[in-house]
Amino acid sequence: MGSGPLLLKFLKVLGPNRVRTGFYGQEINLTTYNLARINMFLHNVGYDKFSLAYGDTLTDPSLEHQEEEPFEAIVSNPPYSTRWAGDSDQVLIDDERFSPAGVLAPKSKADMAFVMHILSWLAVNGTAAIVEFPGVLYRGGAEQKIRKYLVDNNYVDTVIQLPPDLFYGITIATRSHRKR
Repeated sequence: MGSGPLLLKFLKVLGPNRVRTGFYGQEINLTTYNLARINMFLHNVGYDKFSLAYGDTLTDPSLEHQEEEPFEAIVSNPPYSTRWAGDSDQVLIDDERFSPAGVLAPKSKADMAFVMHILSWLAVNGTAAIVEFPGVLYRGGAEQKIRKYLVDNNYVDTVIQLPPDLFYGITIATRSHRKR
């Protein structure tokens, strides 16, 4: 979830009266996690309206969030091409979040692992907007197989090319995927 700007932007777009159960997120960096909590308070989101967890989303998703119903809307800007354990961890191989595609994202690029994680939390009628590194659209191997799974199962609604320099400190262009 980073420091929470996408969650707060979503609040602004929807309006506070349209957020039914609150805001949920998880962040691996302790400083960034604390910034997200502070951001919620600074933007008048009461403590009872958010549940932010500290930890690794892919290998240790928040148990508190697992008890929630599937989410109707998810916004995410996962870290670009971060490393993860992938197929060297039997628990991840058997994880219901990643197994539907029949293959795990490569160890050197967890981008599609985040997509699969998000999809697993999404309600049947839900929508997700995911900002990704453009490489997820053209790299081969496991990522190609995951893309095929997403397209064949009609999970991808739209791909939007975003301009370069849109995000602070990142000069690469990004793409936004909208999933439903």
